[in-house]
Amino acid sequence: MNKFGKTIIITGSILCSVVLSEAVSGLDFTSGQVNTSTHKVTLALRGNPNRSITIQRFAASYTWTSIATLLLNGAGTATWVGDIELLLSSGYVFEDTHYGVYRAYETQNPTIRSSNAYAAFYGTLQQDTQNLLGNFTSEKSLSEIFPNAEDGVQISTQFGGVSIVSTFDTLETPKWNPEQTIKPGQGFWILANGHNLIGKIINLSGLYDSNPVSVLLKKNYSTILGPGNAVALPQSYDAATWLDLFNSNGYTSSTAPQVPGNQIVTYFQPRGYRVSTFDDIDNLWLPGDEIRIGFGYFYSNNKQTDYTWVFTRTIW
Repeated sequence: MNKFGKTIIITGSILCSVVLSEAVSGLDFTSGQVNTSTHKVTLALRGNPNRSITIQRFAASYTWTSIATLLLNGAGTATWVGDIELLLSSGYVFEDTHYGVYRAYETQNPTIRSSNAYAAFYGTLQQDTQNLLGNFTSEKSLSEIFPNAEDGVQISTQFGGVSIVSTFDTLETPKWNPEQTIKPGQGFWILANGHNLIGKIINLSGLYDSNPVSVLLKKNYSTILGPGNAVALPQSYDAATWLDLFNSNGYTSSTAPQVPGNQIVTYFQPRGYRVSTFDDIDNLWLPGDEIRIGFGYFYSNNKQTDYTWVFTRTIW
């Protein structure tokens, strides 16, 4: 009751603000970067706040090894810096190769695993003529892969029924003209054109996940592929046969490119070209051959039908 003898009733609502921390049910790498001078990798992670995380690496030992633990902060993020292992040589194309694939899980709850992985992979070229390479991680530009070529060096791609040739020119921006984006599973052909390639760094590092990757194999067309044998880990770094790649080890496809008469062409110095043809009677590629991580190859679809090849990269 107020001083006038009246009773005043105030109706309404009380507003309040409650701030809730966002729940994160998973774990993933949000970015990664390699330093090819110090041979260090920097990885950014995101997951449930204040959780201990174990990082594993797959490298020269050919097994997953736990190498570090770190604590996510209150926002559920953290950054880790670690070493990249040196493999003395991967043969044929690269030397002084640095390699490591990284994944992570919650230390106290190992069922919560990273949904993706990061592969650090780079090396110096040891050929001065031609190099047939391939990308097995996330999309990246030619400038990211080969930033310091010499003027006149070219990169040729044949993918999805389209052929493109890019030339390096230090006066251009970007220096590769035209710039190209190399997709997961795509290969590329480096042509020295009389210039020096030996000792130049090729960087194929990047994130990848287990989402299926589709590649269109056009009829009567040679596609340059490049998933290498890194799509299924763990496995030997050194070699995977064509049957390994197209039959198992992480590849799944209802239209696998093992078509009678189709061919795979590799090129390594000093061996040169080697052609393997699929024989459906013996279920073999003849002659047999092998592929290493980071290497590329031509797949020649000699039939009158387009094929879509779907492969899946395995993390766990």
